[in-house]
Amino acid sequence: MDVQTTRGLEAQKALSQWIDAHGVKQAAIARAIGMRPHRIHEIMRLKTEMKASEFLSICRFIDKEPNDFVKKE
Repeated sequence: MDVQTTRGLEAQKALSQWIDAHGVKQAAIARAIGMRPHRIHEIMRLKTEMKASEFLSICRFIDKEPNDFVKKE
């Protein structure tokens, strides 16, 4: 399942901004969740779609709730 709906893209962008703002290293995320560093880079730069499972894994790693990155309607 891809998260590439409008809300999914907004969540991906918000997650990326949070990671950048808090200085979390992409390499650390990749190691922790078992993903290639290049894949993390592409996700964080919004160059590729992020799967729901990837989104959840990253949220768990940074100890944030997925809803923290989803706009409330």
